[in-house]
Amino acid sequence: MKPMKKSSYDPSQEAKTLFEAADRFEEKNQFREAFRCLSKSAALGHSSSQLNLGNFYASGRGVKKDLAKAAYWYKVAYRGGNVTAARNLAVDRVASGNTKSAILWFSKGVEKKDGGSFVGLAKIYARQRDGKRKAIKLLKRVRNLTSSDASDLDKEQAQELLSQLLAGGK
Repeated sequence: MKPMKKSSYDPSQEAKTLFEAADRFEEKNQFREAFRCLSKSAALGHSSSQLNLGNFYASGRGVKKDLAKAAYWYKVAYRGGNVTAARNLAVDRVASGNTKSAILWFSKGVEKKDGGSFVGLAKIYARQRDGKRKAIKLLKRVRNLTSSDASDLDKEQAQELLSQLLAGGK
């Protein structure tokens, strides 16, 4: 009996290749083609593709805008370890007026030390009557995040809002 030949098919490599193809299509403003590649890659479990697919649904690029489908893909990406997905879902929740859900998803990002989530959650708290203290505490924590957790923009936004809150503004 002959030994079975191992298959050389690697779904993670196919997913990566599709993700890279989607990026090239997006650079050329070929959003439908990019969406198709992301869909296939996301189905293969590629976390960044899942995040980007959520972005496409949220913005309506290359596909009809659908916030429910965006939320689905953000949640899948988050479960796959993509922290940015929690922030993106929270931003969509803020835009749709669902503050309670936005707080939940920004909090998930804060737990994973995502700088943008700290800032987003602080903005919500800053608008609440008794939330100024919570907002200030969150914004001060952004200073201690590493560059892999908080971008320069996150830190700038945090400092700007912190200065406003400490000066007595909103």
